[in-house]
Amino acid sequence: MVVRSDDINFFSGVVCDNTTGAVTFLELPGGCLRGTLRPNSSLFELSHLRHLNLCFNNFDSSPLSSAFGQLKNLEVLLLSSAFGQLKNLENNHFEAKIIDPIFKLVNLEYLSLSSLNISHMVDLTLFSSLRSLSYLHLSRTSLTPWSVNSDIKVPKDMEILILSGCNISEFPRFLKSLKKLLFLDLSNNRIKGDIPDWLWSLPLLVSLDLHNNSFTGFKGSLDHVLANSSVQILDIASNSFKGSFPNPPVSIINLAAWNNSFTGEIPLSVYNRSALDLLDLSYNNFTGSIPPCMGNFTIVNLQKTKLEGNIPDEFCSGALTQTFDVGYNKLTGKLPRSLLNCSLLRFLSVHHNRINDSFPFSLKALPNLKVLILRSNRFCGPISPPDEQGPLAFPKLQILELSHNRFTETLPTNYFANWSATSAKIMMKIGYIWEFICMIGLAMKIRWICNTKVYTWSKEKFLLSTLPLISLITNSKERFENLLVF
Repeated sequence: MVVRSDDINFFSGVVCDNTTGAVTFLELPGGCLRGTLRPNSSLFELSHLRHLNLCFNNFDSSPLSSAFGQLKNLEVLLLSSAFGQLKNLENNHFEAKIIDPIFKLVNLEYLSLSSLNISHMVDLTLFSSLRSLSYLHLSRTSLTPWSVNSDIKVPKDMEILILSGCNISEFPRFLKSLKKLLFLDLSNNRIKGDIPDWLWSLPLLVSLDLHNNSFTGFKGSLDHVLANSSVQILDIASNSFKGSFPNPPVSIINLAAWNNSFTGEIPLSVYNRSALDLLDLSYNNFTGSIPPCMGNFTIVNLQKTKLEGNIPDEFCSGALTQTFDVGYNKLTGKLPRSLLNCSLLRFLSVHHNRINDSFPFSLKALPNLKVLILRSNRFCGPISPPDEQGPLAFPKLQILELSHNRFTETLPTNYFANWSATSAKIMMKIGYIWEFICMIGLAMKIRWICNTKVYTWSKEKFLLSTLPLISLITNSKERFENLLVF
């Protein structure tokens, strides 16, 4: 094994016991090691080691050494690597027997085996010997159906279980016995049918991710089955749910149910959840109107939900809203003037509705507004400030979409002069804007803190509470004059 001598941080991740001087914590930075990790390596003589991280190094394709079984005090073992090298537990192509040394580490509390690309399925019963295990990550590793669908014994102290993309087709029954489970991820599988009602009775369950399966409903009463659950983060997006939307858990914080076929009105209980911060019910078949209380949430996405009526003009002073997207509905009336109370608002989209209003010049008072999308409505009248033919003084605006409305008059050449945050060049000609740039990549990142550990994950979704610096030029059927570059 070779050490890169040019890395000054090589030994920065070493912690020793204050009394004995024995190494108990070892983090070797990615890329510092290369070659073969042999069974006679001095690493395996560190018998007091409790935490070992060899992620993102460059060992060759030698098998996982049986000497790992000698580190019997290990509580955390991180062996993921860069470039898919065949030498560790992450992104490898070893047969199942390669993980045998791990099952001797009975003190392990944290173990990640995601993307274990072996030629046959992994039996979950193999992990029963790891009695202290509280974190297990097996994403993108195919599991034997019988071990998933039976009442197998898994470590009873399991708190975090990630089985995303494991080719699971039935809801795992063994989960019913995990009374200490805090975080469960069954996303990206093939599970069909109803979610069992006993799942919502797990007393400590805080975060539940079931997105991208084929669920169709919920066992039990929609009024009560979820409402009494301890779940605070719930993702049931991209399934096949139909019928009425259930009353969400009382302590819900993040609720994502986009891309389903829910019908009927959105229950008032959704809007009455005082802790709710992120609400995404987009791409469903709801009926009715948008109720008040939208200003209580940081992120609201009701795009393409078939809602009608006016947007409630009830955003109170100090409203928390940062993202508000109600595009592709049947909304009428005017933009709420109370949006001025949303001083934190960054993203506002009402595109593809029937809103009949003048240009919302008053929104330039919002200090954080970065995205304003008004396209495909019935906005009309001038788009120059009425009091002065000067710049459109939105202090942080980066995206403005006005196309397919009924605006009149021409734009002055200094219209965008105060857009200091925008770096794109807009080329205009008498007639129409030629440029059309609409490639935006955004991700929703949720950070969940549990027992002093921080877990971060991403979902490909077009909404954010924090937007990057991006620019967009849309084609428009409004008339503009002169050449404008900024």
